[in-house]
Amino acid sequence: MSINRLSQGKAERKDPAEESEQKSQITNFEQPTTSGSTSGISEKSVTAKLKNTTEPNSSSNGDSANDEVNADLVFEAALLNYGSRKCFMLGLFLLCTSPGILNGFHVMVYVFYGYTPQHWCAIPVLEKAGWTPEQIRNISSPKPGDWSNCEYYKRNYAALEKMSYQQAMRNVESQTKRHILTDCTEFSYDLKDAQGTSVVTEWDLVCQRLALKATVQTAVSAGKFVGAFTFGMIADRFGRKVAFTTACCIYILAGPIVAFTSLYQLLIAARVFIGIAGLGAFESAYSIVSEISPPKLRSTFGVLYNQSYPAGILGVSLIAYYVRDWRNLQLCVSLPALFLVFHVWLIPESPRWLYYSGRTSRAWAIVGKYSDEDPTARHKFQRIESRTSGSNRTASQKSLSARIRAAIVNCSSYLHHKEFRIRLIVCWVVWFFTAMSYYALTINSASLKTDPYVYVALSGVVEATSYVFPVPLLRVVGRRTVATGLLLTASFALLLLLIIPTNMTGWKVAASLLGRLCVSAVFSVIIIHAFELFPTVTRNTAIGTSSTMAHAGSVFAPYLVDFFAIYGWFIPSTICGLGLLLAGFLTQTLPETKDLALYDTLDDLSSRCRDHPEEKVSIKNCTLCRYLGKTRTNV
Repeated sequence: MSINRLSQGKAERKDPAEESEQKSQITNFEQPTTSGSTSGISEKSVTAKLKNTTEPNSSSNGDSANDEVNADLVFEAALLNYGSRKCFMLGLFLLCTSPGILNGFHVMVYVFYGYTPQHWCAIPVLEKAGWTPEQIRNISSPKPGDWSNCEYYKRNYAALEKMSYQQAMRNVESQTKRHILTDCTEFSYDLKDAQGTSVVTEWDLVCQRLALKATVQTAVSAGKFVGAFTFGMIADRFGRKVAFTTACCIYILAGPIVAFTSLYQLLIAARVFIGIAGLGAFESAYSIVSEISPPKLRSTFGVLYNQSYPAGILGVSLIAYYVRDWRNLQLCVSLPALFLVFHVWLIPESPRWLYYSGRTSRAWAIVGKYSDEDPTARHKFQRIESRTSGSNRTASQKSLSARIRAAIVNCSSYLHHKEFRIRLIVCWVVWFFTAMSYYALTINSASLKTDPYVYVALSGVVEATSYVFPVPLLRVVGRRTVATGLLLTASFALLLLLIIPTNMTGWKVAASLLGRLCVSAVFSVIIIHAFELFPTVTRNTAIGTSSTMAHAGSVFAPYLVDFFAIYGWFIPSTICGLGLLLAGFLTQTLPETKDLALYDTLDDLSSRCRDHPEEKVSIKNCTLCRYLGKTRTNV
């Protein structure tokens, strides 16, 4: 995840998105990386500066620096006209957002084809003899009534097979010798009330192989983790459309492979590539639409862009209701990726990226006819830009291989700063538990004993709502208060599940969805808070490492649900509730950043914290702690 920075002049080319654009963007910590592009100049700024621009042929000597600024202004004006066409921007926005539907498909489909029916150790000789599943469990399993039986008694079942069920039970009960328990080698499943076929029954992903089931979902999260930095570099080095096209090709190939493979290892590999493609298509398409759209539309597009993901969640619940075979279901959610061929054909490369990465001719080929400037002036500016940006591009190419090493060195040097270190650790904890809880609630419908089709559909509605309602709250209340309120409300909702009677399924689902609503909404708040907590020189490092912790939480979530639910349905939700409670209290120790100027350097952070103690991370920032302190004083 990267945060766009504001322009600081021609000498330092930054990302085009405004702060408000970045602040509105968050979906499961899969935010688009748009670094490497240039400064976004507002519409009024471009218009005003162009009026004062010196004509290219007005001076024989010519100020080269001023000519370069003029070249930028001419290009920015042309780009503004290019992106101000309403029908064009609407079509581009729809094309760029639709791949997010596939992301929702592939994340949530696990809820349906990862279903685990009741299972026990298979006794082939008794099955051939016509014994019922209940009779087999009663004579072979230590706990025949349990949903999951992973052990069986080692007995002479060949001899028991020749007896009737009643005779065999009397024979077993009359034996005084202690029976030995051993792990299952084969499994039988109760498919009478099953929701359909699943990967669990095909590869026996139960008991000792339970970790392999969780890995099916973790593979997508791992793929997103890889795609986050892989496609960020591809988009910066080769272009946004190249990154998008690559992701689309992976999508088209990887989805059907999951449906047709008979190898578990190939299934996992294909799911990893689906995760890579999902994040790659999402972030590169967002980069294109945000770098082309005029400034006045960026915030609106930022809020609406994320809505494709809940649309995918709603869609997969509808498809899964009618398609119960897991392979056919996977095909149904994978084949729509073929439409991405049209996306690749219709979506243009970002002219802003082309221009500021030195590919000036290609940029002008796209936006040139929308320029109001004299063509002679434009060509002169184009030649100037080719000379200057060509050297910049060469420098960028040379430094590409050293970016990772430089990031590690920078991060380690930043950690010596105490205030930065404390803020970073708090963000790591908050992001980890938020992402873990989000994904745990996403796949935990089985533990709630509710209809998964209805639960997933409601989750899509809740998801869509969660992206919108925090926006007005942030403008009025502030970042820390909203984040704390959402985290504590989500914690309360999940811990409330402990006291709701098991027969009140509707109330349990309502509490779970309330937690889901708050956890989804808190994403859009903590990204804004983190953006304002850290200085410009360390902002990308801080948010990038926090995003890494969020991915770690999403990777851990499937194991949390699948392993701990065996010992009690309430354990995953309780762990998430306690984690969110801790995150809520830690958020209270952070300073409120609403209406504060952004920090520029670590020295700026130190001096402001020294002059204004309320800007430091401190337990004194905790509203509850202040209230308790006043109460003790009064007593």
